Amino acid sequence: MRKQARSYASKEEVRDKHRGGGKPAPCLRQALHEPGALSSQGEEKRLRNETWRRDPQKRVQVVVLGRNKLLLAVGIFLLAAAYLLYVRQEQAASVTGTAAAGERTIHMVTGEFKSTLPDGKEIEAYRWDPGTIVVRKGEKVKLSITGVNGASHPFMIEGLGIKGEVKKGEETVVSFQADKPGVYRLICLTHPDFAHSGPMIGYIVVN
Repeated sequence: MRKQARSYASKEEVRDKHRGGGKPAPCLRQALHEPGALSSQGEEKRLRNETWRRDPQKRVQVVVLGRNKLLLAVGIFLLAAAYLLYVRQEQAASVTGTAAAGERTIHMVTGEFKSTLPDGKEIEAYRWDPGTIVVRKGEKVKLSITGVNGASHPFMIEGLGIKGEVKKGEETVVSFQADKPGVYRLICLTHPDFAHSGPMIGYIVVN
């Protein structure tokens, strides 16, 4: 009786058989080439993640893309900030130019101080209030002076060629434009010194 001959596979053939001959299993090949064939979306996502981790070039592309987006956002922010700063500077310059081109009004009044000496003698002194005003060179100024104390105060402004009179209860308006820096005195001609219940002198400072 003949014995049936058996063929024995080599170790390499057995290993290749279990490994599929060094090729991916059919289901894996199908999953790699046909993601829609997977039974669940979770498996498809897992395979994409594995592919991404195995591909250094894709990781570099993602990092570069993220960095470019960040740089773009920073650039847009800086441009917006620069534009807002420019607009504010233009608005400030516009307001300053309007104020300089217009006429500035300064209000003043005539004031009086009275006191009684130990011997019973009464003394008084008159003044302009405010006593000092400051203006810019070339600025157009309008002085509005109201008489409060004293019946009449004829005055002059040295160096500007301005003269006028302030009466009690009335308003006197004078305008000027000082083109030279300096100090100009507003002098009441009735009370120019201590002997005449003064000195009633105001100061216009031009910078």
